[in-house]
Order: sequence, then C-alpha cells, then structure tokens
Amino acid sequence: MAAESGNSTFFGEQNLTLFDPSVSRSECITWQLVLYTVLATIVTLNGLSIIVFLRDRSLRKRHMYLVINLTVADLFTGLFSPPILVQNLSFLCLEGDIFLWKFRFPVENLTTTIISGLPVFFLHSSVVNLAVISLERLHATFRPFKHRLMKKRTFGAAVFAVWFTAGIWQAVDFLLFWYGVYFPYEIHGTLFLSCCLLIILVSYASIAIKMKCRTLPRRHGGIIKERKLTKTLFIVASVSSMLSLPYIVWWFVVGCVDSVLYYEISHRTIIRLTLVTICLFYGNSLVNPIFYACRMPEFKRALFSVLMCTPLPARHVQEFPLNGM
Repeated sequence: MAAESGNSTFFGEQNLTLFDPSVSRSECITWQLVLYTVLATIVTLNGLSIIVFLRDRSLRKRHMYLVINLTVADLFTGLFSPPILVQNLSFLCLEGDIFLWKFRFPVENLTTTIISGLPVFFLHSSVVNLAVISLERLHATFRPFKHRLMKKRTFGAAVFAVWFTAGIWQAVDFLLFWYGVYFPYEIHGTLFLSCCLLIILVSYASIAIKMKCRTLPRRHGGIIKERKLTKTLFIVASVSSMLSLPYIVWWFVVGCVDSVLYYEISHRTIIRLTLVTICLFYGNSLVNPIFYACRMPEFKRALFSVLMCTPLPARHVQEFPLNGM
C-alpha cells in the first residue's frame, strides 16, 4: 500500500510527490477526515451486521454463508486500512520536501509489506465475493432443484474459494515485489478487478433474461422469496460495480497514459481524482448492510431487536426459507 512498500497500492506506482504544487495541508487533513469517516462507518455497519447474523439463527443457514463472508471481508477492510491511509496521504501532502506528518512504516521490511497489502487483500476479497455470489445466483436460477440439494460443505467451499482467489493474487504480487520484479498495480490490479466485474455483469444479465422468460407457478412462495433475494443481491452487485468502475478506469488511465496526464492535468487535480476514486471504491464495503436492512425482512427484524436490546419477536407465520444462497 505505501508508495515504496510493494506493488499493491491505492496510489499505484507513480511517484506523485515529484510534481508541484501539491495539495495543501488543510485539504489533506480534510481528505483524511473524510476517509476516516468512511472507514468508521464501514466498521460500525458491518460490525453491527455480524452481530445481527450471530443473534438470529435463521440468518446463519447455508444460503447466507456468502453474504456473511462478504460482511466479514468488508469489516476487515475498515479495520486494517487506517494506518496505511495515513502513510499514503503523507506522500501527497508535502511542503517543499517536508512531509506534513512523520508516521512511517519501515521501507522494504517483510512485516511492512504484509501489513500494507492487507487492505488491498480484503477489498479484493469483497469484490471476488460479489462475483462468486453472482455465480451462485446463476446456478440457483438455471438449476433450482439441484441448487436446493446442495450441501453446506459446498457453500463452505465457495467461501474458501473467495479467500483463496484473493490470497493467490496477493501472494503473487508479494513475491514479485520481494524478488524485485516490477509489475505495476495499474495493470494487473485493474485487470483482476475487471474480470470480477465482467463475471458479475454476465451472470446477472443471464439471470435477468431467464427470469423474464420464466413463468412462476401460482402461490409458489419459495420461488418468490428466491427471486426477491436475487434482486436484492443484484442491487448490491450493481451499486458495488458502479462504485468500483471509476477506480478501475482511473488507474487504467494512470497506468497507460500517465505522461500525458501530467502534461494535460494539474498534479493537484490528479491527486483529487485519485482520492475520489478511492473513496468510491471503499463505498463497496459501506453500502451492503444498508441494502440488507432495506430488502431482507429477517435481517431488518433482527437489526431492530439488536438496536432496541429486546428479544427477537416470535414468528407466528411460517416463512419460506431463502433457498437462493
């Protein structure tokens, strides 16, 4: 994450501090407060969501494993990002050759490299999780009966695949850096995220076509619940994709035409655009609990119970399980 500590960094491989004028101290502090507010909200909302999942057993069934896993990845994103953001912002906030604060991780240190890669790992895990959820929804839509017969260990394997995929990418990135192989994040990082977004797009486009052509049996509550869950996760994936796209496009542009950028756009504008895309990318980890509360009655009921410190209300009407996840 730090400008000198590895390939994976929100600020890419460009040495932004070589160009003047830099952003002012007050503006840097403002950006820091904005980013810290976003991270604090991420930790609060996702931490509260995990408490809700632990409180209500109906939300911990196999169909919710990937949703819970997404919440965990988002929570860790908020927890591990603050120290790295402090250091990264210090590279952008210069007065001459003097950094505005002295917080530093040791350069080219193994522990530093691992710690600095954790926020990227968890953010990428979140995007990978959304891609896996889209594939799971695709299977539930096209093979509903086989999907209902899937065992818990299959969903557990899907959770493992999320962390394994993000971990392999991060491990390769780490090894390339450690052995002195330069492979800019603007290329391999944006390519990785673009593949995830492409999977999400193709999966939900196929689901939309299938659902439009499919006739529902009357009073089939299970299928209606499944469709509602699919729509909820489609909204989550759509919003996440829109928040991720500016970050991917911007870093692709930086990696491909950086020399042109520095002649056509002021350095201050480049820094601001960089910080805006990072804030939007962090929004991936922020919006998910909001949609759960708005779209999932079971989650909303358990959330109100947690906030009001009251027992969960008894269910007088038998509910159909959300077989989708």
